[in-house]
Amino acid sequence: MLKINSDSSFEFSPPFLFYQGEINKDFINRLGGTIKTGVELGENLSGQELFDAMKNELEVIDGKITFGISLYGKNTTPKQVETWGKNLKKELKAGGHSVRYVFNNEATLSSVTVEKNKLAEGGREFMILQYKDKYSIAITSAVQPFESFGARDFGRPGRDSESGMLPPKLALMLSNLAQIKPSEVLLDPFCGSGTIISEALLQGHTNIIGTDLSEKAITDSKTNIEWLTNKNPEISKATVQIYFQDVKNISSKIKPDSIDAIVTEPYLGKPLRGNESEMEIKTQAGELLSLYSAAFEQFKKILRPGGRVVFVIPEFFTKVQPVVISDKLIPIVQKFGFTVEPLLPKEVSLSPFVLYRRSDQLVGREIWKFKLK
Repeated sequence: MLKINSDSSFEFSPPFLFYQGEINKDFINRLGGTIKTGVELGENLSGQELFDAMKNELEVIDGKITFGISLYGKNTTPKQVETWGKNLKKELKAGGHSVRYVFNNEATLSSVTVEKNKLAEGGREFMILQYKDKYSIAITSAVQPFESFGARDFGRPGRDSESGMLPPKLALMLSNLAQIKPSEVLLDPFCGSGTIISEALLQGHTNIIGTDLSEKAITDSKTNIEWLTNKNPEISKATVQIYFQDVKNISSKIKPDSIDAIVTEPYLGKPLRGNESEMEIKTQAGELLSLYSAAFEQFKKILRPGGRVVFVIPEFFTKVQPVVISDKLIPIVQKFGFTVEPLLPKEVSLSPFVLYRRSDQLVGREIWKFKLK
């Protein structure tokens, strides 16, 4: 794997994997947040070494050459990418090759562009990571399955856009973070329309429980699981139990020490319109703090020792400053016997959680992982 040193000239988590050696192209289907995977060609290269590596790789292609370039790092520009591409095309054409250069006036190509132009199948996309005056480079081997994510998101029959819909790729990320065996018992106590349950089923989990306090959510979950099973008969052997149950009293329905992992996006509060006062948001945050505290008190009763919890905590972005719940919730969770499991290496981030949010969203999702002592 590409190593990013702590003294690098940029700070971000790249949305792709650099890998040394062969990688199964289907592997990306098991990931949620990874946009691209790639086989590494080289690292710590000078500008000339980078250009030569791309040229040498393209010259081995039989027939017409189709390629694109994505550049990641601080202060990268489309102009820099365009210059590389045009110069490569010029030299290759001078060598007698037929060449097509894919460029969208951006520093990076989207997964849709890579897929539509078949750059990971027959063509080439070069993913370049710039740090200081050196470069690492990889060839894209696969891109995220955006079409299947979209089909599962917008094609499922049970939907509730008013209360919010968890994106399938985020549900898959949350499920993966639990790191449990397929046969272990997985619980989603705020199952909503069953997105986490559905993604876990597709990843081979065979013992899943979902609960919710909304009758519509229970109906939607059952409808969506049936729909998914009809499309994927191989998951029909799994045991899925869906219950109408308040999380504040979930231990009355589920046996003590019977759950291996809890993966959930809880109720995040009423949808925000952007015109709420800071006091209104703080009041809502206080109500959610009470709900989440009660939930973790119940989780302690039903989880096995060493059980994991992957939990989304909302962060509300106001015009003044963000309203945070986690700073008050974490000490409470720890008193119940849970420890925080950081999601990223210290070299990448010192934060114990990952914030999932678009820049224009009023509510961000802090993703946390806990372990019961």
